[in-house]
Amino acid sequence: VEDCAQSHDAEWDGQRVGTFGDFGCFSLQQSKQITTGDGGIVLTDDDELWDHAVRFHDKYYDRTGQKRPVERIGINYRMSELQGAVAIYAAIRELVDEHHLAAFTIRCFDLVTRIQNTGCYALSRLNDERVPAGCEGDLQALFSLYLGSLLSRQVTFMGNVTSVDLNGGKIHLAHCTCPLSLASGYAVRSHFESGIGVGIAARIPPGPCTILRLGGERLDRLFVREGVIEVVSPREDLCRTQLAIAVEGEIA
Repeated sequence: VEDCAQSHDAEWDGQRVGTFGDFGCFSLQQSKQITTGDGGIVLTDDDELWDHAVRFHDKYYDRTGQKRPVERIGINYRMSELQGAVAIYAAIRELVDEHHLAAFTIRCFDLVTRIQNTGCYALSRLNDERVPAGCEGDLQALFSLYLGSLLSRQVTFMGNVTSVDLNGGKIHLAHCTCPLSLASGYAVRSHFESGIGVGIAARIPPGPCTILRLGGERLDRLFVREGVIEVVSPREDLCRTQLAIAVEGEIA
């Protein structure tokens, strides 16, 4: 077990610290360079050891099925999901700074399946810090976010279209990554699709807005409409931040 508690991003003789031992252990305790208040990170490239580590810190439960058989003694030293979400933000922020990124996207379901947490809080905060950030590895949506941020000089929000009312002229959007600067209030919920991690349930106040989407294989298709944000009654079968936009002109 390699103790590299305070050696984030360090190297020795051309090899990353944390990759020498069977396990590499980093600390996120409050006095460390990257902190979530408590907790830490374990690295390994051995799938069997990884499975043991994940189960050991979670009472040795096997959470892959409906039942939770216990085969060995485990502990209950799990970080809270909120602390984990802060750790994900800290890691992404370091990557953005190290590589001088102007925008960022992540395949968020890789986080859900690998570490049982989400990047929603991280993306919300990055957008508030004027780093356009989207999820699902969607480069077209990210470029739309980036362009919208440049043109408007304001914080932008990535929303999935949940329904379109052609007769009523309304587009309904939902997502779990709303920047808090756009909200009049918010609640911290779980991620909608997985029921784990952290999702942002924000209340975006009514007011004018612009919808922008670049698409097509060569980004040669453009959808732009002016509209007015309307408050909707929240639903449990959609991503946590939900709104309707009354669109000026034809939608199709």
